[in-house]
Amino acid sequence: MSKITSEELRKLLDDATPGPWRVEEDTTLIWGDCNPDDTSSYAMGYPISECRTHPSSTLFKGPTEYEEYTSNAQIVALAPDLAAELLALREKHARQQKMAWKLVEALRFVRGWRDAQDMSHADYRIEVGKRAEAVLSEWEARNG
Repeated sequence: MSKITSEELRKLLDDATPGPWRVEEDTTLIWGDCNPDDTSSYAMGYPISECRTHPSSTLFKGPTEYEEYTSNAQIVALAPDLAAELLALREKHARQQKMAWKLVEALRFVRGWRDAQDMSHADYRIEVGKRAEAVLSEWEARNG
């Protein structure tokens, strides 16, 4: 599978039939979610896709057991939820990376002071305390 950017994934998710999707019982038919506010015939949901239950030609080498088809349908039906979860995890990862870089910057400050020792010990302790408090406060606000 080719790597898809978060922007591309978000566009696909926005342009697709809203989830959650579901597999009709005892079939491989995938349906969009019901919408009780919809007064059209689509309020009950509508078919999105179906996983084939038989090969389309003799050259096709696909699953031979019905259980594989129903499992395939269930995986496909999870697509909107999985895409949304992937986006959320990517955003969380980006926030954590930014926080990690703030910690690295704070450690570089400490190392720089240790190497230069151009501040008094009291000034150093105050500055390190301010930086540590700022990073920890932001971390705790984001991660509770």
